[in-house]
Amino acid sequence: MEQDAIFEKMFAHIAFGLKEKLSSDDPEQYRTGLLLRQGINMFCALALQYVAKEGEDLKNYLTTLNETEMICNMFTSPVKTWFKEWNNIALEKLRKEPFWEMGQLIYLKKDERSYELSDECLDYLEATENDLSAIDEHTVYNLMRDLSQDKYVDVRQFLIENPLLTIRKRNSFLIKYNTDSAIQNILNEAYEYMPEELYKCPNCGWTLSFKGIQPKCCHFDCVDGLKLNRTDLDVVGEEFALRLKHGVARYVSYPGKLELEIRDFCKQFNLNNELWPELDRYDIKIVFPNSVCWGIDAKTFVNPYTLSGEIKNDNKFYNANIDKGFYVISDNIIRKNTAYLKICNSVIKNSNFSCISMSMLKKMIKAELKNG
Repeated sequence: MEQDAIFEKMFAHIAFGLKEKLSSDDPEQYRTGLLLRQGINMFCALALQYVAKEGEDLKNYLTTLNETEMICNMFTSPVKTWFKEWNNIALEKLRKEPFWEMGQLIYLKKDERSYELSDECLDYLEATENDLSAIDEHTVYNLMRDLSQDKYVDVRQFLIENPLLTIRKRNSFLIKYNTDSAIQNILNEAYEYMPEELYKCPNCGWTLSFKGIQPKCCHFDCVDGLKLNRTDLDVVGEEFALRLKHGVARYVSYPGKLELEIRDFCKQFNLNNELWPELDRYDIKIVFPNSVCWGIDAKTFVNPYTLSGEIKNDNKFYNANIDKGFYVISDNIIRKNTAYLKICNSVIKNSNFSCISMSMLKKMIKAELKNG
C-alpha cells in the first residue's frame, strides 16, 4: 500500500474507532472492538518506521502508545502534535494530508472516563459519508486521476464490470498495458482476496454474506426488502480469487452500472457520448446531432438529503461546458421515496440543472432526438 494511503487509513480508523467506542453499550468493554485498536496498531507500525528515536528512548515512546494514554493525551491535542517525534521524511508526507491541520478529535469529560467528539472530528466523519469504506474509494480515485483520460476510462470501466475477478483476467488486463506500475497499484488497492463462503449478489454482481438470515451487500438497495434463502443463490465460483473492496464496490462499481446503462442506451441511437469527461468532472457527456450537449451525473444515494447536501454547491458540475446538466437517480430508489426528486431539486441553484429519474432521462433523450 502507498504510504500516503496508509496514513489516511490509519487516521480514518482512529476517527471512526473513537466514534464507534462512543456508540458501544458499554465503552469500558470496548476491548472487543476492532476499529480503534486497528488504528492504534497502524499508528504504532508507522511510528516504528518513522520515529527519530532508538534503543531505550524508542521503547519508552512506544509504551505511551496504548489506548488509554492516547485518548487522554494524544487525541485531545491538535493532530499535528501527534507526530512531533517523527522524522522529516514522515512529516513531509503528513503535511500534505487533509487531516494535518485538524484540531483535537475529542474532549474529555470531567470524570475522564468518557469523552465527546469535537466538531472537527464530526465534520471529518460527515465528509467521508459516515462510512470507513469510503477511504478505499478515495485511495483508488486519487490513484486513477493521475492516469491519462483514455486509461482512466478503461480502468474505471474494468472495475465496474469486474466486481469479482479471476487472476487470469487481472493479469490479462495488466499485460494489455505492459504491466504499467500505476495500473497495477490501482488494482492492488481496489481488490482484496475473496473471503470464504460468499454468495454472488443477483443485483450488483458483488458478494452477499449473511448475518443470521439477513443478507448484506455493498449497497442497501441490493438487499432492501429481499427475502432470500441461501439455496436460491449462487455460491461465488472458485475461479474468482479477488473481489472489489467494499468501498470501491459501493462508490465506484455500484453507481457505475447506472452510468454504463446510460451509455448503452445512447449507443442504441448511435448517440455521441463520452464517459467521465475531463477526468470525471461528471459521468457522461451526450452530444446530440443538433450539437446540444448534456452532462449526466448518476447518483445512488438512498437518502435524498445526503445528495441534496452534496449538490447544493456542486461548482465542479455547474461550471462544466454543457447546455444542460442532470443528476440521474435509479428508478428503484425513486419508487421507495416519491419525494426524492423534489427534495434534491429544491437546492439546485443553476436553472440549467435538475435531478431526474432514469426513466425520465430516457424519455427526454428520445424527445430531444425527435425534436432535433
